[in-house]
Amino acid sequence: VLALRERHGIYVAANGRANLCGVNEGNVDHLCEALSDVLAR
Repeated sequence: VLALRERHGIYVAANGRANLCGVNEGNVDHLCEALSDVLAR
């Protein structure tokens, strides 16, 4: 959660919950790349 915030500017609740209502065609690639980066480490 902290890595998503610090490295990619994606804010998620401390318990890992995320509001996906704001995800759209314009930002889904950024979200997926950020998740992939954080999970690969």
